[in-house]
Amino acid sequence: MKGGTSPGALVRLLDEKDFHQRADISFWQEQETVYGDSLYADILHHLSRIEFNPDEARGHWQSILERRDQLSGVLGRDVALRTAMLDHFLSHAPMYDDPVTVESRVLARTEQLSLMDELTGLYNRRYFNAILDKELERSRRNRRPCSLLMVDIDHFKAFNDSFGHQAGDVVLRQTARVMVDQSRIVDHVTRYGGEEFALILPRSGRDEARRVAERLRRAVEDHMFMDAGRPLGRLTVSIGTATHPLDAGSARSLISKADQALYWAKNKGRNKVCEFNQDKRRHQRFPFVLPALVRRPADDGAAISGQTVNISHGGLLYQSPGPVDVGARLETVLSDPDRGLTLPIMTRALHQCPTGGDSGFHVGMVIEPDSAWTDLYRALVTGMAGPGR
Repeated sequence: MKGGTSPGALVRLLDEKDFHQRADISFWQEQETVYGDSLYADILHHLSRIEFNPDEARGHWQSILERRDQLSGVLGRDVALRTAMLDHFLSHAPMYDDPVTVESRVLARTEQLSLMDELTGLYNRRYFNAILDKELERSRRNRRPCSLLMVDIDHFKAFNDSFGHQAGDVVLRQTARVMVDQSRIVDHVTRYGGEEFALILPRSGRDEARRVAERLRRAVEDHMFMDAGRPLGRLTVSIGTATHPLDAGSARSLISKADQALYWAKNKGRNKVCEFNQDKRRHQRFPFVLPALVRRPADDGAAISGQTVNISHGGLLYQSPGPVDVGARLETVLSDPDRGLTLPIMTRALHQCPTGGDSGFHVGMVIEPDSAWTDLYRALVTGMAGPGR
């Protein structure tokens, strides 16, 4: 699986007709500054279809260039790059037992077809599995986050039952096009299966993933699906997001976390974006509506008036009339008129998603460990839980 170097760039760099002009290692060191440290792994995969990590690939590439010089000196003529590569992998660093030569353009086209979803033109599940592992490896190496969006078309079965599977295929193709239009060049847009899609967002943290997901959700919501000039109506999508390494350390875990967030988005009424949030797993939540004011500690008087939706020992879900800054430290003042209680606690906004309609946003908040009234808040939650909880 290729990394960050485009197939066109690889064909140009490895053109045998004038490769002697690019045979010096200093040339490739300059190219590495342009294409990144995945350059040599991309080159060797293009030439051999063997996967290497960047450090291994760099060593093999230097040896191949040296072997080409040696063979050219012995034979008194320029030796083809691929001849030197075969000699290297057959004799110096054996990796081939019975190599077969194939025209690279034919091979690339065949491989591309095996990785494409025929209906939508997106990459398929096989590509997704391979590229997610590579992007997480790159994320760990560069110490940059990588996010995953799981996207599901809402009520797609009911649509198929009403309009037929051919109309359903039209919706899948047009949804795929909307997602590609809303994505960056570096993002990987794939059909995960059925009416579910997956987007891999390299170098994207939680905030960027939420912005991309919201942009995508709105774009689908605003799209009129058409079939040969006949309007089919509008559909929506639900989206779950998760981020490496914040939420998960492996590809399998990241998929699981994004799937869990997608389930929450569906459970909240669909047409929503929800982020994975560890607090949802650690603490049982109890439905409890209390008036609440939320403000940044330094903003005197600039408070948002809303209410709780549910509470737990570790945090609360807050219904806000407007958006808040995710990640911000907030002073949250709860009021319980029945108990004559005003309870100020320090929280941090972990995630938010629109409630739908004109009701504002649901904001997930975690209780900060240095909050002065944490014990009293937890006593309030314990009281809600009842005896034995």
